[in-house]
Amino acid sequence: MTSMGRRAALRVSWRWSGDERVQTVWGGVAETAGADVVVRNAPYNGALAPGAVTTFGLLVVSNAVPDGLTMACDS
Repeated sequence: MTSMGRRAALRVSWRWSGDERVQTVWGGVAETAGADVVVRNAPYNGALAPGAVTTFGLLVVSNAVPDGLTMACDS
């Protein structure tokens, strides 16, 4: 707890539309199960203050350009 309130961990999830695969991630840790992907915070950035902003990046391998991507963010 901080004076700003509860701290939340990073969790972003999505589902691939094709054969995409995460090759590498920075600023987070990827977990995959088939077409489902979840990126969580890395050990060094374990929590965010309410209203805080962070970024992560990733390289993806695919045989085609994805149709689109809808991400969900929660804690």
